[in-house]
Amino acid sequence: MKKQDSSWHPIIAKLSFFGVPLAHTTHLVLKGSMCLLLISGMSGFHQAFAREKKVNPREQLELRAKDNSEGEFHLFSPHALLMDADTGEVLFEKQADELMDPSSMSKIMTVYMVFDKLKRGELSLDTRLPVSEKAWRMQGSKTFVELGADIRVEDLLRGIIVQSGNDACIVVAEGLSGSEAAFAQKMNDKAIELGAQHTHLTNATGWAEPGIKCQLEIWPLLPAEPFKIFQSIILTIMKQSLFITESSKGIRNPLLYASMGADGLKTGHTEEGGYGLVASVVQDGRRLLLVTNGAKSIYERERDAKILTGWGLREFKNVTLARPHEPLGVAPLRGGALKEVPIVSSQPISVTVRADKVQELKKEIVLKSDLKAPLVKGQEIGELHVILPDGTAKAWPLVTPVEVASLSWWGQVVSSIKSFF
Repeated sequence: MKKQDSSWHPIIAKLSFFGVPLAHTTHLVLKGSMCLLLISGMSGFHQAFAREKKVNPREQLELRAKDNSEGEFHLFSPHALLMDADTGEVLFEKQADELMDPSSMSKIMTVYMVFDKLKRGELSLDTRLPVSEKAWRMQGSKTFVELGADIRVEDLLRGIIVQSGNDACIVVAEGLSGSEAAFAQKMNDKAIELGAQHTHLTNATGWAEPGIKCQLEIWPLLPAEPFKIFQSIILTIMKQSLFITESSKGIRNPLLYASMGADGLKTGHTEEGGYGLVASVVQDGRRLLLVTNGAKSIYERERDAKILTGWGLREFKNVTLARPHEPLGVAPLRGGALKEVPIVSSQPISVTVRADKVQELKKEIVLKSDLKAPLVKGQEIGELHVILPDGTAKAWPLVTPVEVASLSWWGQVVSSIKSFF
């Protein structure tokens, strides 16, 4: 994960939740361990909940699970991806590269674009954006913005994050780019920049329509850069109700209370895409990013999330191979004031491996041949080669933390003479 940009701090300092400063609420929220922000369309959620409850879905789910086993566990979701956030290792994937309907999880991209504007100073939390007739008439999950109103960006973010408000998304899209179509094109440009070449978003809401498709891999990429900001803002919006206008309604979210160490990010649901989830879970200092999509019910989605994250936390562990600037050894040097120089890594190096396979991990420092002065501080002098238990080979650059000047002509002569004795 990238380090949090300090330019975010003034923005976070301005955040408040129902008049309570973020600084006064964050430590309380962190203690709660109930910070999984999972949102789906409100009317769709209640209808699905009532419909499933009539047929006793949990019993039906367990019967189906017993009849369908694949490998270590069975997932109902046709698409799934589990990644370690720190190492980038993919622990599990199931049809992760296939194009699918984003099931409104594309709202994460919409929020991402807002954060990007905030970071650049092109937008503030107090900026007000107008509500058009298109936004006001938008169906599905709603924040119930009023036609002609000017809504603060902070309130629009809450409407998107808490209520999954389609209307709030459109207000943001039109306010930032002039039209929802122009905003969608900017989201596609960002997706390509992040490496999701085949993702194609046609709107700011994830509303199902021809041409809207994405790949599962894009969602773990999005939280990577501004993840701590997502977390800080999300953790202030823990309430189950939100009131921007008198028409606003609370949301019901059963997974909000699951004590899994989860702290984000978004659920989604459309008839075409099914029930999806982008989640972040932290336990014992490890952060896993989970994406599932295509489940047929909220119960299948919840079960898949718990099984997959539990498996990832239980069966894998992270092994630290190098800490930044911590000496890993020394390298011989010719023609310099020093005969050897320290070997360090400029970045943290760790890998994720099966917990019962740690002893099979192999590592070796490979230095460049015949190192000679001069050397500059931070110059690459070798690599750390690692072979994972599954045979995968990886390599990271190693550098020297010191600068070494070349010896004078006479100094080199003296050094050569000394080497014979």
